[in-house]
Amino acid sequence: MGVIAASGASDAILEELKKYAATDNLEEVIATDRSIFERGKYSLIYEAILTCSADGEYSEGEKVLVRKAATLIGVSEDVVKQLEEICEEEKKLFKRKIQILYSTGKPY
Repeated sequence: MGVIAASGASDAILEELKKYAATDNLEEVIATDRSIFERGKYSLIYEAILTCSADGEYSEGEKVLVRKAATLIGVSEDVVKQLEEICEEEKKLFKRKIQILYSTGKPY
């Protein structure tokens, strides 16, 4: 949500996303236009991992769903694992950065 809001999404879109139950059938969603998923399949999986772990936990159930989506759009298990590792490394690097930037307290 934060990325979408920061990129200029309207309040109406943000409200709709807040209500979205995420119960759509993945196969049906992907079948609507496979070319979209082909061009951005790696970034889609990367963003899915980030989204699933945004609450601080990337649960086993979320991992299963990410892998299901990856399989449906042709992203290998090896690439999924690499993307998960990158996300974990980015999270650690972010924490490290915050510790250094605000080691004397928040500036405001």
